[in-house]
Amino acid sequence: MWDDTTRQRFHTLRARERQGALTTAEQAALHGLYSDLEEMEASALRPAIARKRHETEKLQVINSALRDVIQDLGEHFCYDRRRQDANNLLDIADRDFH
Repeated sequence: MWDDTTRQRFHTLRARERQGALTTAEQAALHGLYSDLEEMEASALRPAIARKRHETEKLQVINSALRDVIQDLGEHFCYDRRRQDANNLLDIADRDFH
């Protein structure tokens, strides 16, 4: 985290930047402060990103398992449907020939 002096320096440089009054050295200093700020934000986000990545991996495993179950159910449904159709045909044939 930045101390009050660094924070104030950042705000001062940003104000001067908006005014178009930055020197080359101040531009470099502001660029360095932005880099520091981006690294602090990235560090703060790393744990959340890791959690989300882990959650995503878990959901992908669950999704794959659900796909397998749905495929199995579809195959069973088709088998049951074919069996039912065959039984219906046998019932019709039995009725028609007796």
